[in-house]
Amino acid sequence: MAYQKKKKPADSWAVPFVLGHKYKIHWGATGLDFDSMQIEVSSRYKENDPGLYFVHNFTDIRAEMDISLNDGELIPNDTISAVPQNWRSGQHVLYEDMRIKEFHFVINGAYPTPGVMEAKRNIKFVAHRCSGGECPVDAFIGIPIEIDPRYWSDANAWATTNVVPMAGDDVLVEAGWNMHLDLEEATPIYNKIEINGRLTLAQGMDHYLKAKIILIRVGELRIGTEGVPYTKNAVIELMGEKESDTIAIEDQGVEAGNKIIANLGKITMYGKQRSFKLARLTKPAAQGDTSISIVSD
Repeated sequence: MAYQKKKKPADSWAVPFVLGHKYKIHWGATGLDFDSMQIEVSSRYKENDPGLYFVHNFTDIRAEMDISLNDGELIPNDTISAVPQNWRSGQHVLYEDMRIKEFHFVINGAYPTPGVMEAKRNIKFVAHRCSGGECPVDAFIGIPIEIDPRYWSDANAWATTNVVPMAGDDVLVEAGWNMHLDLEEATPIYNKIEINGRLTLAQGMDHYLKAKIILIRVGELRIGTEGVPYTKNAVIELMGEKESDTIAIEDQGVEAGNKIIANLGKITMYGKQRSFKLARLTKPAAQGDTSISIVSD
């Protein structure tokens, strides 16, 4: 590939590759993400030359990747053929699974319609954190919480499913919902609970909530209030294994791990008044001491 002088050489590179090989590309030691990138295929690349297969990592969230040629043609996702002879520049596969996090694409000098390759040599890549270019959280902001409560145990409260959540479910408390957890016994183990409205642990009963992931996106998890504290016992147990699926928060560009409570909204907890006071030691207390010295009131 011949060197071509650029006005801003720091903004682009001329890079040679051996045709017919697969390359894994990283920008920097750990693999810097790109929001957009453009590749110009050399005019020396002929239609019968072997193709190039590239694998690009990403550490941020990538829900979509728009690939277009300089004549405006958009290349759909998941189009790389298993047969290299059928490859066309810009064909790609986006593996958005957070355990893989790779973007694959191919480059060659061929195109199905003879004689149009010159209009197809510039390939533009634009990355999106969220599907459609807009993040879902935008639609949740500003929706008021309904006045009348919904009760977890009531199938009719789950307007989109009409079924009380079961073990392994992904549970969604939708924006505007005023959901109250009112189960007498421990909940089954939910895969994920996403709160975009308000989830309140009902007063007057013990609670044992079990889930692999709890995400308070733009909503609220409430246990008691300042005026009416919660006086029973509440346990939230995060389940799963080290290798369990992680959570990717697309609109924040964050991979948050697993077995977590990820709070992007609000958590409020008001419980019983403490029946004891904390006091500061005035000198160290050693093992075997029969008395200690504390700061007096």
